[in-house]
Amino acid sequence: MLKKGIKKSIILKAIVVILVLFIINLYILAENQDNDEFTIKPVYVFLNKGKRDPFKPKYMKDIIPVVDAVDISSLVLLGITETRQSKAALFKTVSGSDVSYIFMNGRMYKENEEIIIDIQGEIKNEKEVVLRQGDKEILFKLSDEVKSPDIRPEK
Repeated sequence: MLKKGIKKSIILKAIVVILVLFIINLYILAENQDNDEFTIKPVYVFLNKGKRDPFKPKYMKDIIPVVDAVDISSLVLLGITETRQSKAALFKTVSGSDVSYIFMNGRMYKENEEIIIDIQGEIKNEKEVVLRQGDKEILFKLSDEVKSPDIRPEK
């Protein structure tokens, strides 16, 4: 067995080493806190590319028809919003299905951020959007009765 004096000196040295490591750790943490950046990495990122929407029941997959070709005459303008970078308009089909489209930067997008190539146009102002498809050109207007929340950025 070790003598009491040797045991005490070993325990004392171990405590000193633990305290030194603890102080080094605190110093490293303090340096990292000086940066205003704080990032959280997600555990999992769901990419919805060509997959079923996880928030819709499986039985709805077969009920909702897949729309391949979109005709601009079958669209209804729901609203227009504005961000700092650009304006965007939300459309749905006249049939009232769950399929919606976003018009932004002169292009029409459907689910999974797929571009509908044959539809172009522009957002004229807060109430009007012009869409062109082949020979067709349609001006969509929001009625004055439509009251939507003001979600534009503060100026």
